[in-house]
Amino acid sequence: MFYQSVVASAIFFAITCWGSSVWASDANKLNKIIKKASSAVGCNLDSFGEVVEFVPTAMGMYNNNIRVKPPSTVVPHNHNPKAQKLAVYICKYSPPGQWEFPGPGSQLQDIELLNQSSEIRFILLGLSDVPYLKVIAFLAFLVIYVITLLANFLLIIAVRINPKLHTPMYFFLTNLSFIDICFATTVVPKILKNTLSADKSVSLLECAIQMHFHLGFGSSECFLLAIMSYDRFAAICRPLHYTTIMSKKMCISMAAATWISSFIHSILEVTYTFQLSFCHSNHLNHFFCEVPPFFKIACSDTWLHEVTMFITAGIIASLTFLLILVSYVQIVSTILKINSSERSYKTFSTCVSHIIVVTFYYGTIMILYLRPRSLSSPNMDKSVAILYSAVTPMLNPIIYSVRNKDVKNTVIKNLIQDVLRMNLFL
Repeated sequence: MFYQSVVASAIFFAITCWGSSVWASDANKLNKIIKKASSAVGCNLDSFGEVVEFVPTAMGMYNNNIRVKPPSTVVPHNHNPKAQKLAVYICKYSPPGQWEFPGPGSQLQDIELLNQSSEIRFILLGLSDVPYLKVIAFLAFLVIYVITLLANFLLIIAVRINPKLHTPMYFFLTNLSFIDICFATTVVPKILKNTLSADKSVSLLECAIQMHFHLGFGSSECFLLAIMSYDRFAAICRPLHYTTIMSKKMCISMAAATWISSFIHSILEVTYTFQLSFCHSNHLNHFFCEVPPFFKIACSDTWLHEVTMFITAGIIASLTFLLILVSYVQIVSTILKINSSERSYKTFSTCVSHIIVVTFYYGTIMILYLRPRSLSSPNMDKSVAILYSAVTPMLNPIIYSVRNKDVKNTVIKNLIQDVLRMNLFL
């Protein structure tokens, strides 16, 4: 039994590592192993050269229901004749049940075709299976989503109806509100549906689309927060040139570049992620489709994918965060030169809201995407994802509105009073 396993392991190594080319020295080593195995098991085993000359068809292997697979590894489909012959040799001399080869209609083949079928569905495990916790989670996310929609739409409308707010800062702020609405919409409605629904499955296509828009809007927010810091830099450090630097054409160009670059990155990231083979399970320990959970159900090596994600996320986060940091270093330096403390406070207060939003958003993003895999855990990933996908879009408009008198006055005087007047007339 031991020697049979050794022979099978050696030849499987030849299939997977050598493919169509085998050095003479390696063939001799295999022949020595086979010779020792022959004397141990008491029967003549074919030599390596005889195996190469062995001509069974792959269909014959399938008809005999031969399945070849070592523990945790699937023998790759290899159209090279030598590899096929070696695979048959493994079937011939290996202990029954030790190796498996996926044939037509087999479960392993179905798993192997996971990425090729649009009918494959992933099961989102969600937040909890406890009934009363599910109800609490549903109500909490419903309140968060309603507040997110109302607060962001109010901010967009307030900027739209007040001519005083038609400035570059508020232009980018309305872009941020729109991103927050879309960002939350890619995640929260699905959470609400899965929390109370018995069917928590999601198709491969639906998962890819949701992941694409979630990554796209998330990246857009990173770039937009960096642009907003640059806007504050131009307003405080270059006040005489502000209208030239932040012209309408420049603002539109920067916003367009943000959207385009973010969604290009998203397309590449999603495409690269779904090139993985998923065979361990179709259960995602998450409440929406995100890149990190897919690494845990992949049967192919994810090291390169993880490094690529780390690098791309690191470049986006570090470059945008560096621009924010440099902008605020210049802003603080300029504020310190102002003689009047009251004027200094008033100038810096225009940046406080932005600093709070940046700290909260970048902190959660870096925790999720830029930490080593050894430090990750499903519960922590879910908690962080809730913070930046659901809570942050709700808090952003509130933070900007509470600290901004122009926005508050517009909302109170124009919107709320108009609604009250309409109710009185009714």
